[in-house]
Amino acid sequence: MPSARSRPPGPSSWRRTALFLALAAIVHVGGFYLWQLAVQHVFPWTGLGPLTSMALFPIAAAPLYTRLALGVRPTLLLSLLLALLVHATPPILPMIGLQTIAASLAGVLSLRSATGRGAVVLAGLWAGLASAAVLVLTNDFNLPIQSVIAGGVGAVLGGVLSGALALAFSPFIERLFGHVTPLTLVEALSYDHPLLRQLATKAPGTFLHSTNVAVICDAGARAIGADGLTTRVGALYHDVGKTRAPQDFIENQTATGTYRDLSVDDIREVLVDHVTEGVRLVLSHGLGERIADFVREHHGTSEMRSLIARAERSGTPASSPFRYPGPRPRSRETGLLMLADRVEATARARRPETPDECLALVREIVDQTVAEQQLVHSGLTDDELDLVEKVYAEVLHAVHHHRVGYREPADTPARLRAVPGRQA
Repeated sequence: MPSARSRPPGPSSWRRTALFLALAAIVHVGGFYLWQLAVQHVFPWTGLGPLTSMALFPIAAAPLYTRLALGVRPTLLLSLLLALLVHATPPILPMIGLQTIAASLAGVLSLRSATGRGAVVLAGLWAGLASAAVLVLTNDFNLPIQSVIAGGVGAVLGGVLSGALALAFSPFIERLFGHVTPLTLVEALSYDHPLLRQLATKAPGTFLHSTNVAVICDAGARAIGADGLTTRVGALYHDVGKTRAPQDFIENQTATGTYRDLSVDDIREVLVDHVTEGVRLVLSHGLGERIADFVREHHGTSEMRSLIARAERSGTPASSPFRYPGPRPRSRETGLLMLADRVEATARARRPETPDECLALVREIVDQTVAEQQLVHSGLTDDELDLVEKVYAEVLHAVHHHRVGYREPADTPARLRAVPGRQA
């Protein structure tokens, strides 16, 4: 099998990421300075000691959100920057920089798979425990033990407050900077999401297809260690643009339906439009550029084969090429979607029944897609494609298996008997 490996294009959002990190650092340090003023002039009225009051500062809030939205590397960079800045903020507090690093690292390590809001609060707790450990272990015994213990408790509470603030401000920061956190992706999987509900009601055939594709994609992503959550969401929404004209797509047509009599060029416009409209809908519902890439890339620059065959049969020349606008898949996840989309659609037409037939179909689709150079920017390797073939074939057989009809008792009334030739 030809190699599909290629270096994916570099990230296009470094400038926006740098802007976010700079603003996060400014807000964090400014808040830290104001917190110190409050400790000196306001908190004494609460009866809390200065050490406890300072420990309550949500030192890990910015790193926790950054871990959710941007990943590990930007979080480590921000944590180092914050540690240097807060340590230099007068008056200098002993070990505050080390506390910042420890809390941030604890939050990063505990947020490996943030699939719920409780995970963020728990990460804040771990960050608080790490900060408290640094505070207690670096005590030079000039302070009473009661103050040190109270400061440790304050640090733990400050960590929990960090998680709560990261959750509270997450929706606003996501909208402002165009981020999409795992929490947003988990919400997008709910059938209560307005865009997914729109797909299910307006284009039920497309919705069923997308659901099957999501199941297939998820299995493939897990098998090769790709981002399963993002892949699953991208697969669910990849055809959402078909909601504009669902009757123009065969999976939504019924025997009693009425269809538009479209020319070859009109059909080409409809096919291209379902991609551009899908991108618009995904972005307008706050699912971000990463999910929009699944919509843009799931057909790549491939030919519209059914349309080409129709044009050849009718002898009608086309004013534009019969190709999707692309781009081709630029990540393993969108490459998995392209393969799963083709596999599921082909299986609906051919109806493979045995595992061997499913495997043969999947291999044919993979070989064809690789031969068309559609996966050259995806980063998928030959070994990964071999594994994906096996996994896709297994899931495809499970999804499209034929059920055996129920045996009916001899005394079943005629009106309750199954229609001959129809499976239950």
